[in-house]
Amino acid sequence: GTAPQLGGVDDGNGHHCHACCVAGELICCDTCENAYHLKCAGLVQIPEGDWFCPVCVAPAGSRPKHPRVRLDL
Repeated sequence: GTAPQLGGVDDGNGHHCHACCVAGELICCDTCENAYHLKCAGLVQIPEGDWFCPVCVAPAGSRPKHPRVRLDL
């Protein structure tokens, strides 16, 4: 969970901030594929060790529910 990979290497994380949808220098969540600008994540500097985004640290009941899509209709 640090800055994005450079040189065209796909690190599996998003290439745009999950909060504001703008590219730039992003911190990547160590649990999911979300990436954020430090400011958008409420950080001043890159933390040491693993970092978990606001979506991953939110209580399960407060996460948005995604509708299930039925493909058999």
